[in-house]
Amino acid sequence: MVSPSNNHSECSDLGSFTSSLKDDPDKIDSMEKENAVAPSISHCKLRNSRSHISELPLKTLSQNEVLSLGPGKMVSDEKSTGDASIISQVEKPATSSNAGPSTAVTVLLPRALSSEEPEDHESPADDSDLDHDYVQPESDSTSTTSEETASNSEKVDKKSDVHLPARKSRKRQRKSATWLSNERKLKRAAGEEYISKKKKRVPPRKIKDACKSTCKLKCSQVFTNEDREKIFKQYWSATADNNVKRQFVASSITVQPIQRRRERTGQKNRDRSLLYHFLKNDRTIRVCKVFFLNTLCISQTCVETALAKRCSEGGVVTEDFRGKHPPPNKICDEVRQKIREHILRFPTEESHYRRENSSKKYLDSSLSIAKMYELYVEDSQEQNIPPDQIAKMWLYNEIFNKEFNYSFKKPYNDTCDSCDNYLIQLRDASTNEEKQRIQKEYNLHLDDATERYKLKKADKDISREDPTQKVIMVDLEKCLPTPVLTNAQSFYSLKLWTFNYTIHDSTEKHTYCCMFDESIANRGVNEMASCLIKWIDSINLPPTLRKLTIWSDNCPSQNRNFGMIMCYFFILEKCPQLEIVEHKFLVRGHTHLEADSAHSLIEREWKRQTQFKIMVPWDWQQLVRICSRKNPFTVISMEKSDFINIKSLYEGPNAPFVIRKKASTNDPFLISHVVHLQV
Repeated sequence: MVSPSNNHSECSDLGSFTSSLKDDPDKIDSMEKENAVAPSISHCKLRNSRSHISELPLKTLSQNEVLSLGPGKMVSDEKSTGDASIISQVEKPATSSNAGPSTAVTVLLPRALSSEEPEDHESPADDSDLDHDYVQPESDSTSTTSEETASNSEKVDKKSDVHLPARKSRKRQRKSATWLSNERKLKRAAGEEYISKKKKRVPPRKIKDACKSTCKLKCSQVFTNEDREKIFKQYWSATADNNVKRQFVASSITVQPIQRRRERTGQKNRDRSLLYHFLKNDRTIRVCKVFFLNTLCISQTCVETALAKRCSEGGVVTEDFRGKHPPPNKICDEVRQKIREHILRFPTEESHYRRENSSKKYLDSSLSIAKMYELYVEDSQEQNIPPDQIAKMWLYNEIFNKEFNYSFKKPYNDTCDSCDNYLIQLRDASTNEEKQRIQKEYNLHLDDATERYKLKKADKDISREDPTQKVIMVDLEKCLPTPVLTNAQSFYSLKLWTFNYTIHDSTEKHTYCCMFDESIANRGVNEMASCLIKWIDSINLPPTLRKLTIWSDNCPSQNRNFGMIMCYFFILEKCPQLEIVEHKFLVRGHTHLEADSAHSLIEREWKRQTQFKIMVPWDWQQLVRICSRKNPFTVISMEKSDFINIKSLYEGPNAPFVIRKKASTNDPFLISHVVHLQV
């Protein structure tokens, strides 16, 4: 923990701070006593690498802080060995008189994060340069898109105990059960009230009156109203279809031949008699026709239909075949299976951002459904399949969208070298012991990534309730070309690249884009630190703010380096209300941030706005301003005067600070091992 010192006034730039040291020797003596900073700091001149370089003031620290900054004290990257985080220091060896003083930072290595953290071997290039086709769910606002994306990435946190079924198709499926016609059929089969196709109300089925008291079978005396109600509910159960109802009626009726006949003029002689029965207490009891029909609330037609469908042998009612006859032009299953086999031949990749509760896979970005269908037709013709057995485009498209959850936007930045390495080792492992060992290491790697996503979400939730904290996500978007042309010759011409350093304020749910082109500055630590300082100058930090937390990926040239440490000292000096600046890093290969959602939204808007021509870098800024309508992005246009040379504070023979890359145990200090930095 670092808190501002009250021994000197606030300085807005490094020049005024250095001048104040030169004009006030007593101030230097005070700093020497508190922070053991050598007096040579007041006589050091910072080297300028650009036309306009601002000098950077350093924050003084009291001796009562968690880590007091003495001469040559540095923080180690050793793995944590205790229950809490560790802070180790490196003693400064004897140096020559012209060597400047050293500084120190506080690095927190939580046990859960550092116990299995492998050493990073990343290239200096930004991770976002590889993210050409990252796809996010559609949204009208940045805040909504960011929240939805973060919630998808952190699905493990919210659903650690509940595993929902993964989506099995590319597009949403039709829900025939909710159709009005099908709901009408279900209500009719269950005897409930419904509205017919002619918009007429059909009343529900109800038990009718029983037979008269003069009935010879005395049905009303044998079966009570409760017995009739129970029989009625069982018959009109929602789970009973027409076949079950007909089987019940047919099984409850016995057909007997006519025992005696009477000659009657003008009437047709019957050839059978029907005996109706109900079951009570495992006994079959005969009832009259009126009692039977009124109890079930059916007509004589239902009885005749059930008897007509009853087989003479066994008494089983034949199934209702209405609507079950195959159409004469039905496509055979063999053709559909050929399409499925052809789609499965294409290689796919999985998403590491959503490794749980997700079945979505990614095809190569050069493919499309039309291209895949052309390859299917060519493959079928090579196999001498008759033309009438080759499916049409609509069928190929239907099977692809309904039976496969594939996407053509392959996220290039969505691959993890460690995960790929573990999977290769698991595939090539020869023994079960070796597979178990590799699987255990692989699970630890995935658990580490999941744990950091949980920590990121927890930081966001706390900052939205605690006014003393703020959480931001920073990331550099892939290079934006200028001009954007479609003619073939433009592919062989050099373009002017525009850079977008995105800062997503997760506390306020707002996005800031610091934009500049390569004619103004490059994209290293000096530029990233300058953008962060410019963002601080552009917004009004609340006076109650005490802690600023930054989440980013592991890019060494832009995020995880000593230059950003100097930048945080500068921020603490500029903002006296701030006490702590934290920088936390996600696991390499699992570095999805809310800022990536803004990048995806910008790219989608660029492809959608076909009439919007990108001719100069300023056009990119205009596009960013209009890409989000509900919550527009704030564009911060960076000028040459906004960039400062952070690295001059610790590089070169005349640098005021010396970075000692040795721990107290004389082991090398590797900043690539840092997962939680606190200044």
